[in-house]
Order: sequence, then structure tokens, then C-alpha cells
Amino acid sequence: MGAERGNDPARLIQEIARGDREAFERFYDRYASLVYTLALRILRVRSDAQDLLQEVLLQVWRQAGSYSPDRGSPEAWLLTITRSRAIDKRRSVRRRDRGVTSPRQKEPGGLGDRASDRQETQGGSLLLPLSGL
Repeated sequence: MGAERGNDPARLIQEIARGDREAFERFYDRYASLVYTLALRILRVRSDAQDLLQEVLLQVWRQAGSYSPDRGSPEAWLLTITRSRAIDKRRSVRRRDRGVTSPRQKEPGGLGDRASDRQETQGGSLLLPLSGL
């Protein structure tokens, strides 16, 4: 029964909150694949899912004291952290991939608005970003 209690997820989190590295190792062994699977499902890129796994479990290590059994199971807590961080990461990547438009590019007469800011190429036009400086 002692070994059984030592692997109870809520108890593991309590031990992690006290800085118990062995409890963290058991928690990691038990839940790493679950976190990775959800992260991969949301992010669709293995390296991003691996990075997120490390971020989530680091957050567990740092914030284990904030877990409350009254608010849900340890699995629900862990998967909520994973899902939230994965969605944040996905939004961040999407924003980065779309690029951020500067206010100057939006202004009439700003960069990209004047014919002198463009150079014709075979496939269309190429924006010359430094010509307006």
C-alpha cells in the first residue's frame, strides 16, 4: 500500500511542491506521454510538442503548490496547463508566420504604398523596404 500511495497523482504533486525530485521523476514517467500526445495533437510538429512537454513539466515543478484537488483531478490540471500552453504557442507561431504589419505600412503614402517603393520582377512586384528611409 505504501508504494501505491507514493504513486497517487495528488500525493505526487504535494511532494513535488515540497521539492521532492523523486516524486517529480515518477510524475514525469507517468504523465510525459500523455502531455506529449496532447501537445502533438494540437501543435502537429514533433519538436514543438517536445518543447512544450518540457515547458509544461517545468511549470508543474514550479507551480505544484497551486494545485487544488477541490478544483479537479491531477490529470485535468495537467491537461489544462498543456492545452492552454499549446494553444498559446500555436497562436504565437501563427502570428509570427503571418508577420506583423507596421503602422507605417498601413498609412497612405507609407512604405509599400508608393510606386517608387516597388521594383518590378518577373512574378509581380518586390517591396523595397529601405527605400522609404
